[in-house]
Amino acid sequence: MKRIFSMLLALVLLATVFVGINDTALASSATGTDSHTHNWKDIGRTMQPTCTQYGYRTEMCTICQQDRQVPISPLGHYFPNPWVTITAPTCTTVGHEMNTCVRVNRGTECGYEWWREIPALGHDWGEATYVWAEDNSSVTANRVCARVESHVATETAKAAGKVTKEATCEAPGETTYTATFENAAFETQTKTEKNIPAKGHAWGKPAWSWTEDNKASAAFTCANDAEHVKTVEAEVEEVRKTATCTEDGSATYTAKVTFEGKEYTDTQVKTLTATGHSWGKATYVWAEDNGSVTAKRVCANDETHIETETAKATAEITKGADCEESGEITYTAVFENAAFEKQTKTEATSPMGHAWGDWKTVKEPTADADGEEQRVCDRCGAEQTRALPYGGHVCPSAHFTDTDLGLWYHEDLDYVVENGLMIGMSADEFGPDLVMTRAMVVTALYRLEGEPTPKSSVSAFGDVVRGSWYAAAVNWAAENGIVKGMSAEEFMPNDSITREQMATIFYRYAKYKGYNVAASDGLNKFTDAGKVSGWALEAMQWCVGAGLINGMSKTELSPRGTATRIQYAAILHRFCVKVRG
Repeated sequence: MKRIFSMLLALVLLATVFVGINDTALASSATGTDSHTHNWKDIGRTMQPTCTQYGYRTEMCTICQQDRQVPISPLGHYFPNPWVTITAPTCTTVGHEMNTCVRVNRGTECGYEWWREIPALGHDWGEATYVWAEDNSSVTANRVCARVESHVATETAKAAGKVTKEATCEAPGETTYTATFENAAFETQTKTEKNIPAKGHAWGKPAWSWTEDNKASAAFTCANDAEHVKTVEAEVEEVRKTATCTEDGSATYTAKVTFEGKEYTDTQVKTLTATGHSWGKATYVWAEDNGSVTAKRVCANDETHIETETAKATAEITKGADCEESGEITYTAVFENAAFEKQTKTEATSPMGHAWGDWKTVKEPTADADGEEQRVCDRCGAEQTRALPYGGHVCPSAHFTDTDLGLWYHEDLDYVVENGLMIGMSADEFGPDLVMTRAMVVTALYRLEGEPTPKSSVSAFGDVVRGSWYAAAVNWAAENGIVKGMSAEEFMPNDSITREQMATIFYRYAKYKGYNVAASDGLNKFTDAGKVSGWALEAMQWCVGAGLINGMSKTELSPRGTATRIQYAAILHRFCVKVRG
């Protein structure tokens, strides 16, 4: 109001001055008497104008000296200083600012105050935010003035929902919600929700597939969408009815899958063709008296399928026995079943042995040379000669031409020959360097035992020929646990005996006789002691500890090496002296 009042007062003053000046000028002009054109000249009488009032200057006509006052326009207010804000504007209301005139009018400061409005600022809205209701039925828009946080514009618009994607078996469907605001400052809002539950599969019954190697799978197809197929590999159980030689069998395969918590099965059956007989190799068993042979063959497919036939055997002497050599009897059996082969078996008959006559002196001994005596077999006429020492002593091994009686073994050789434990390979050859066979070893012990009659004349071993020179010895040793054979069916009489086998037979014989078998040696001095088989270790330790076996050298035992006849003679002699006593 102060501003308005100041402006009205200035207008009134200006009008008054203007009217007064003009009246004076008119009066001065009217006093002139001559009609002429004035030549006005400033005479220096001046009244300065103010901000709001006219001033004037005085002029005089140089012709008629008439004077007048010429108005000088008001200067107007002068506002060189910055405006001062009196009331700050807000978002919705105007503000005010003031400036003060600094002009000095006729020695006095004007001081006029000019007031004016500052336009309202208007809102400085921030970015709108939008909040959806939990059920998506509406959206509330909100924006806040950056100048004044309490200045808030808000609007809640209803939302309309529309299904924009249908649900499938596996994926949920979608609903799109749209909300439009009346306030154009708020943008239309859309929101898509996966809120339509998936339908889930409607699986039908499985379609089964079988492979040639009896593997199976089940394919499940969804009734809602035929493109939705799931294949499950099945566990297959097999129940087999084995085909026999004469009857078909079967294989039943049951496939099982578990799908969506439910179990499904499928079955297929395959026929297994009868195998037919697969006969094994025929076996043949001779009767104890060799009067017959029983042939037998067993089907490999079914052990209860057996073919058997017993054929009578005929006997023929194919080689007659003499004093030193065995004879032979050959037995022959022929079967009606063509699948069984004709069987022949040749058994040795025991040598008849020499029927020696009395020793007769053929050369008398002298004072410094041996004589000679001789005896003749009454059956074959064979002659046996031995030295007749000049001192009267007869050397039991003197008649052997292949031995050196000057060597280490002379005493051992004499012992086994004189006691009838070992005989020569012929009438004049002992064979000292020949390898001992399993039959020879057992026969020597059999003679040591006094050649008792075994319980049976039929051997448990198929390769021991009945009536052979070693048969009774092997049968006796087997019956008393002294030998056990190389297997349940084979003794292998003609195989070379190893040193550990020989030690085992001596050990078993000593135990059989009840002799002291407490002696033992750790075998530590032999570098090859680790080669002794486990089954022979205890026997070998005893033989070494008892002084029967000394080793092939000071450090070599050679448990799996062979033994010569003269080596065996030495061990047998030691056994008789050190163990039997």
